[in-house]
Amino acid sequence: MAPPGSDVAPMRRLRATRSTVRTATPPRAIARPTKLSFVQLRVLSPDDWELWRGTRLRALADSPRAFGATLAEWQSADRDRWRQRLSAVPFNVVAVVRDETVGQASGTQLDGEQRVELISMWVAPSARGYGVADALVAAVREYAEQAGASAVRLSVRRDNERAIGMYARAGFVLADEPADEPAEISMLCPLRHA
Repeated sequence: MAPPGSDVAPMRRLRATRSTVRTATPPRAIARPTKLSFVQLRVLSPDDWELWRGTRLRALADSPRAFGATLAEWQSADRDRWRQRLSAVPFNVVAVVRDETVGQASGTQLDGEQRVELISMWVAPSARGYGVADALVAAVREYAEQAGASAVRLSVRRDNERAIGMYARAGFVLADEPADEPAEISMLCPLRHA
């Protein structure tokens, strides 16, 4: 059930200025029994800073090597800093299962090569392997398509084989360009426009 005051919206309307919620069936739910019957994707606005804060701090605590930011940098951040983060990055989405946030992802503005970068990707350990990551990546891809991007780019730690495999299944390929950090690889997902 969607939170009061939010819309259940198709993916075409993901660039909403206020929070939107959409329900997605995890791709693997049909192929095997799963403990997750559905995933709600909620697109955030700066007014949702407390929800983003809670999810982001969990992500930084759970997977400190996966992000350029650290828990120490963000733990004491005030309301204005959290709101500014949500304003500076135009697309921010959380995955919700049974009223608990279990994942997050963001999409940047178009870069000089007309690409969107997928950043801040994280799924809670208890929700991994159930299609949550697939739903988050699909949401960022749809945002990128709506923005007119030529591709979605990301950096991922080269030793994170599970994430690399998931991105490859989602259409990403190894890019011949430097990643954000030396311990990372860069991947691209070319987009086709109608």
